[in-house]
Amino acid sequence: MGALQKNISEDIISDAFHTLDQSTAPFRWVMVDDGYLDAKNSKLLSFGVNKKKFANGWKPIMELKNEEKIKWVGIWRNFGGYMGGVSNDHTMSDLKPYLSPTVKKEASCQMALNKPQKRFMTKWLVIPKITVLTS
Repeated sequence: MGALQKNISEDIISDAFHTLDQSTAPFRWVMVDDGYLDAKNSKLLSFGVNKKKFANGWKPIMELKNEEKIKWVGIWRNFGGYMGGVSNDHTMSDLKPYLSPTVKKEASCQMALNKPQKRFMTKWLVIPKITVLTS
């Protein structure tokens, strides 16, 4: 199922669940990794889902779980934003105090970083400049 990459939707995930239910393999969980986020140009707009792909949110997907086969469903989250960070057009006003401008090669974005995260990011990742707001 990993071949789906970002090409997912409520219908595609539902079909995948039904395929797994038919299998004799002992699947117990499903992880949705990418393609569901409310994002634009690889920047996070909100922690909600892409309404074009998942008009009904997670509820229909979660209703596919069952005790005999798939018991757990997980989703991948990056609380630092998305691949390009957090969009300047984001709808998460309650996070605004925790966001700071960040410059990544030829792109400007925002990322929510605290001091330990900044130390990790600057030591292990190639990011030219990270500015962290602290209170």
